[in-house]
Amino acid sequence: MKLISDRSLIGRNRRIVTFMLESNDVLIETAHALSGVFEQTCAIIRTPFGEHRMPAEKCRDLQSMYDSLSEVNITGIEIGEGKGRSDLFFLLDNTSKDLTCIGPLEYNFYALLKESGLSFTL
Repeated sequence: MKLISDRSLIGRNRRIVTFMLESNDVLIETAHALSGVFEQTCAIIRTPFGEHRMPAEKCRDLQSMYDSLSEVNITGIEIGEGKGRSDLFFLLDNTSKDLTCIGPLEYNFYALLKESGLSFTL
């Protein structure tokens, strides 16, 4: 991935960091890596036909994700906490090939991505 934007919404105390997915970044594998951030992951799969919720147990298993999504025309995936409240979530856009990270103003998304096994460049 390649960092393309890091901006803050000071009035809302939010930070938005955007990365461009490169040709070697696989959408499902990126979503799987990010699902490990949450206690009970909630993934919303967007297709041309609407939005579909993926059960948390499928998000934790890469093979299950591949089996479930292999023949689906994915336009995007939203990943967040499925239980309680969390200020952190991720948007993977398969059309624009972007990963958008949204969270608290002081959150360190760069460390989180590295801890999740993902890499990026400037």
